[in-house]
Amino acid sequence: MSRILIVDDHIVVGEGTKAILERKGSYETTFIPDSHEVMDILKQDPAFDLVLLDLQMPGINGLELSREILNYDPDMKIVVYTGLEITDHFNLLLEAGVTGFISKTATTDQLILAIEAALDNHVYLPVTVMRKFRIIEKDRQSANGKNNDHDTRISLNAREQEIMHYVSAGLTNKEIGEKLYISQRAVEYSLTSIFSKLKVKSRTEALMKVNKHQISNKQS
Repeated sequence: MSRILIVDDHIVVGEGTKAILERKGSYETTFIPDSHEVMDILKQDPAFDLVLLDLQMPGINGLELSREILNYDPDMKIVVYTGLEITDHFNLLLEAGVTGFISKTATTDQLILAIEAALDNHVYLPVTVMRKFRIIEKDRQSANGKNNDHDTRISLNAREQEIMHYVSAGLTNKEIGEKLYISQRAVEYSLTSIFSKLKVKSRTEALMKVNKHQISNKQS
């Protein structure tokens, strides 16, 4: 029987997922709502086979936590289970080393498939993610041979553009969150995604690149 650690700050969702997995699959599950407790639990009990991990959580988000877990145990299977649009974070999660992705809007059967695939060292990916990945690769191949300093294929979605607008106005992450009615953590996570897309490490570098290339929302 496989042992699964469920990490989700939404207690109702976490408890519901635990009940579903124990009813529908041959799993022994443990649920915790606090991402800060994960590393202590894994160190105390190394027998878990897989971590089912929410992406956006207070304190330590799913991306940071995935890196910590895999730094401690490179063989741990991690499936990201999120209500966010997975395609927006695909590259960051892939680089972090997660095993699979599944949306919280997925059916129970799809959730089980994602978990079973990960336990069997395979990846279960929604068609939307695969199509997005193909578009990214096609754009990358088309850009080969061009001067990267003049690459206009980099694009930001509408929310990322709003965030960069407020960054240019000098607002803090907390102030941006208040403007957009989202949490400060959500702003920080979006900035991490923006920095990755632009291949920069700071707000200043991001602003310079956006202004230089007049980067906008060009994604289909």
